[in-house]
Amino acid sequence: MRHDSVSARHLAAVELLQQYLTTGERAPLEQAESLLREVLPHVVAEARPGILQNLAAIALLRRRLGGDRSHAEEAVALTRAALDEAPDDPELAAMCLATLADALYHHGGTGELDESVGTYRRLLTAADRPARPEELAGAAEVLRARHRARGDRADLAEALELYGRAASLVPPTDPRRPEWLLTRAEGLDHQDANGTDGSRGPGERVAAWRDALGAHPGPDSRHALALAGLGAALLARYEEARAAQDLEEAVMVLERACHRTPPEADEAVGRAVSLADAVIARATRLGRTGGLDSVLLLLDTVVAHRPEQDWGRAALLATAGQVCRTRFGLDEDPAFLQLAVRRGREALAAVAGDRTNLVPALGGLAAALRLRHGLDRERADLDEAIDLLQQAWTVSEGSHRVPTAVALAGCLLDRAEGTRHAADARAALEVLTLVPAAPSRGVPPELLHSLGNTLMSVYHRTGELDLLGRAGQAFGAMRDALPPSHPDQPVAAASLAVVLEHTHRRTGSREALDHAVGYHRRALAQCPGGPSARRPYVDGLAYALRKRYDALADRADLHESIELLEEALAAFPTGHPAQTATRVSLVQALRAEHQHTGEASLLRRAAEVAAGAAGVRAVPVHRRVEAHALHGHALAGLADWRGAADALAEAVALLPRLASRDRLRVDQHHDLAGTSGAATSAAACALLAGQPERALELLEQGRGVLLGRRTVPGAGLAALQRTDPEAARAYLRLRREADAPEPPAHAHSLTARDTARDREAEWDRLIAHIRSLPGLADFLRPARAAELLAAVGDEPVVLVVPTRYRSDALILRRGRLDVLPLPRLDFEEAAANATLLAEAVRRAHDPRAGVRDRLAAQETVRDLLDWLWRTTAGPVLHRLGHGPHPEGRPWPRLWWCPTGPMAFLPLHAAQSSDGEGVLDRVVSSYTPTVEALLRTRSGPAAPSGAVRSCVVAMARTPGGHPDLPAADAEAEIAAAALPGARVTAGALATRERVLAGLAAADHAHIVCHAVADGEDPAESRLLVHDHADRPLTVADLSALALDHAGLAFLSACSTTRSSPGLADEAVHITGAFQLAGYRHVVGTLWEVDDAASLEIVRHFYATCAVEGPAASLHEAVRELRRRYPLAPTLWAAHLHTGP
Repeated sequence: MRHDSVSARHLAAVELLQQYLTTGERAPLEQAESLLREVLPHVVAEARPGILQNLAAIALLRRRLGGDRSHAEEAVALTRAALDEAPDDPELAAMCLATLADALYHHGGTGELDESVGTYRRLLTAADRPARPEELAGAAEVLRARHRARGDRADLAEALELYGRAASLVPPTDPRRPEWLLTRAEGLDHQDANGTDGSRGPGERVAAWRDALGAHPGPDSRHALALAGLGAALLARYEEARAAQDLEEAVMVLERACHRTPPEADEAVGRAVSLADAVIARATRLGRTGGLDSVLLLLDTVVAHRPEQDWGRAALLATAGQVCRTRFGLDEDPAFLQLAVRRGREALAAVAGDRTNLVPALGGLAAALRLRHGLDRERADLDEAIDLLQQAWTVSEGSHRVPTAVALAGCLLDRAEGTRHAADARAALEVLTLVPAAPSRGVPPELLHSLGNTLMSVYHRTGELDLLGRAGQAFGAMRDALPPSHPDQPVAAASLAVVLEHTHRRTGSREALDHAVGYHRRALAQCPGGPSARRPYVDGLAYALRKRYDALADRADLHESIELLEEALAAFPTGHPAQTATRVSLVQALRAEHQHTGEASLLRRAAEVAAGAAGVRAVPVHRRVEAHALHGHALAGLADWRGAADALAEAVALLPRLASRDRLRVDQHHDLAGTSGAATSAAACALLAGQPERALELLEQGRGVLLGRRTVPGAGLAALQRTDPEAARAYLRLRREADAPEPPAHAHSLTARDTARDREAEWDRLIAHIRSLPGLADFLRPARAAELLAAVGDEPVVLVVPTRYRSDALILRRGRLDVLPLPRLDFEEAAANATLLAEAVRRAHDPRAGVRDRLAAQETVRDLLDWLWRTTAGPVLHRLGHGPHPEGRPWPRLWWCPTGPMAFLPLHAAQSSDGEGVLDRVVSSYTPTVEALLRTRSGPAAPSGAVRSCVVAMARTPGGHPDLPAADAEAEIAAAALPGARVTAGALATRERVLAGLAAADHAHIVCHAVADGEDPAESRLLVHDHADRPLTVADLSALALDHAGLAFLSACSTTRSSPGLADEAVHITGAFQLAGYRHVVGTLWEVDDAASLEIVRHFYATCAVEGPAASLHEAVRELRRRYPLAPTLWAAHLHTGP
């Protein structure tokens, strides 16, 4: 072929290729390739590289037009050949490198991607020519592809930098520039969303999207995309820096994006959700509902254009639920809360198999149910929310992990508050500790807040100062992690204030209290929004001011507190459950102000506010008890004794619900301790109202709650077994389950459903059924006064009732109730003397104390016994006509039923300073309640059949406890006196063996050390050989459930001591043996001297078989008193409980 013909054909091929690039028509491309292949064998060597490069470009175009990988392979081969044959022509070499890099990219293989990147880098770093925009963009595209394939963060960062350089090198009118800018902005979004290294935050994203929007001015789909991207970036920057202008612009830009997006378009889903997020943020910041209704309408419109199983429905419905929840939070319109629940259920139903939206849908519905529970306290809502969040927790990952953990922990804490399940609070703590901190961002503030709340909840139960300190650290870290203008800053400040309040309570630090007030003021000043948003911060400041008034008596604090509380109360809708705590604080503040002024109007206002608190039913039971009690005390302040008795009776009626069978015993004890004094105050008000029989009934109903709920009603059970055997079996089963030993409080499982959660509901249904049966209408109902009086008999039962209103002895004898006022018995003095007695006993038995100190301690105890005689025991015996006992006549019996602090004092040993005492006039016994005594009397008098006895002795106790040298001798005496006795001593006396021995025996004698746990009386324990690892606790002993047990003699330390709050509940070792079924129990009020105990036991068993436990103990104590009259700690501790 002639040279001129070759040149002409080559030139024609180039023109045809350019024609294709201009028109897109395939025919010129085909003709160009044909001409180039035709001339390739005939061109001179210098022209071959150019033709090869053109053929490579055509092969690459075919690959792009839908060809297979062979076209890319051909392009690679042709370009390599062109590079091999190219002369020293930089421009041609650059063109070949660009084509090779592009061909390798379109080949699609892993190795080819790496070579493509390398080729582009050769091209871009060439020293003899600047990089061209299209080459920069090409390299960026390949790096993005490799990032998608491998996830290499550096690839994405480099690609975004190259797109930016490419766009900067072309004029604004270049048609390629808008796409490069758009791609870079989208890449920055991806980089920021995934926490990719190199992310520079939302500020750069905003700038990138502004550039992209400026390059897409037309009202087309790319313009709408740029609007949506800019709006999302502005919202992200607002969430980081809290600049209000960013939020306003985000709402405006996203509204434009949604306006330009048809509702049926796929893009409408994400844009509607983004707009909703921005509008929610604005409404929350401003405390106004503006825009929420319109965005809710938009979401509903887009939902209506999505098919039933469409991927976007779940996201739209979940967001609509969030809008409704926000609306409810701002104006408390319950209609929006119900709509939130409906939208949440619809969102969950729409998820189907789409795991992407599963966690948000579960969380959204759970959030709505939690809010509804806060409004009406329906337990089922909170239980369902927890179940949903536990499902979400098991599948959550990535960005969903933290909010799911926070939500689940919050719901568990709500249930812990409502049901008083401490295990729920511990489960919340477990969830939060399982969430790892993001390496680049640390612990999120919302997680820190939830962690602090959870630590505070557990602290309230345990009192461990370490938990209080850790909570303060969490709240402080939350504050430091938030921008100064963040809307959660008030939350952090208020939370820190609460920690400081508790620090003051534990340490007395005035500085801590001042800081608490300061933090509350800061929280209130920073709080956005209207009255409903301000409420908790107003309430918090008011409470802190009142506490500072209590500490410093500055009436300015009290006045400000009252004003703030009135403001907070006025902001509550009628019946809102959260108002109860505010009302309680306001009543306390008003009563404190009344003490200064004496103005009756303050008390009337206090009674009015308290009545409102008592009228709110949708609150946890312990709050209702507190509200009714407060109402009663407010009415008592107005001398409305009948009204006060009525209100306090409402509180007393709720006490059994604090001992619900679906709660751990430690939780039952915690709440009952918090309501101590309700029954005695109710009785005092009833007496002042002239209702003595009602006073007796209230005392019986409100004391011994735990004992009454766990005692089998003998005659009633027999009647039930005859009438409905199946119901009787169900009753016994539920009682066994409630009495069974519990796992340690820390032994809980997050995912395992608590099988006891619904036990109380089953119990209520069963009791309702039983009471519907003939003759069983009063099954387990509190005994009426007439029934108690009729059953008492000739020997008196004396209830000693000290209160802040009055003190009395209620004497039950021969079917009559005699109310004996005790004007010299002061409640505060009684409580102080109970503490004084415990300290005096400790000093009297302290081997490290000097002789003078120990003698002084004995004198203190003698003075206390004299005080008991003068204020209580003397007047009672005088009313009963019991003088000094004449020789040769039977001793009269008397049962003491002390309440409140009197339960810690030895009424049976009271005596005047001249020696005249109770021991010289009557044989004393004790009973926790009148009904408990009557029930014991009606039981079997003695074990039937072969009788066995369990004797336990611990002369030496592991763990550094003092030896008990007389323990073995005492055990021998008991074993010789008790029938069928088997002695378990020393290393053999393990928890398992002792429990087995007790379960098989009719009588028991135990001589060992014991520990009375004042913080958790259920953990009071006998120190058996393996006590360090397996303690033998009150809860273990109570669960024995023996049918025919006779006598238990507990020759151990402090077996009848409990915590002051549970003085009326018999939660101690002596009470545990009563619950186990023992008819007679001998216990001690304090640590007993070993030798003195041996003497008591020797005298006791010498006469017990003939005279019975009460009389024998009485004589033994008298004998020891005769020998050691000046050392009452040796003989005044032992007491008898039983008939």
